Amino acid sequence: MELKVFLLADHANISNDKLNILGVFDTITSEQFPFKFPSMHLAIKFVTEQEEIDVEHTIKVQFVDQDEEEIANGEGSFTIPGSDTGHRSKATLNFSVAMRDIVFEKPSHYEVRLIVDDELKDTIMLEVVQLENPPKVD
Repeated sequence: MELKVFLLADHANISNDKLNILGVFDTITSEQFPFKFPSMHLAIKFVTEQEEIDVEHTIKVQFVDQDEEEIANGEGSFTIPGSDTGHRSKATLNFSVAMRDIVFEKPSHYEVRLIVDDELKDTIMLEVVQLENPPKVD
């Protein structure tokens, strides 16, 4: 199974088997800490070989701070059904994972880890920064 896309975004969804992604980011800013980030999405796309079809896979997402403290997680399982591939040798599987109300206690470097079948597939680095002199709104 090959990971083709693993991104943090303002929004992601799947429509007509297409992964739609809006507002990819790797930095979040805030004037004060702790703060709650209202919503973000993980956009994930896999391409699988024929032999991986109809096989159950486990998936886990870990969100950790630089001290390895977990601030959020999720896990589940999925199977790529054979009927979706027709006569193709490969199948594509898209995920959009909504994460709501993540609390950031302090400015820091964070990681979002994607683990499939107990194997680390990829990591997203996220920097959370405190604004020193926030812009003034007139």
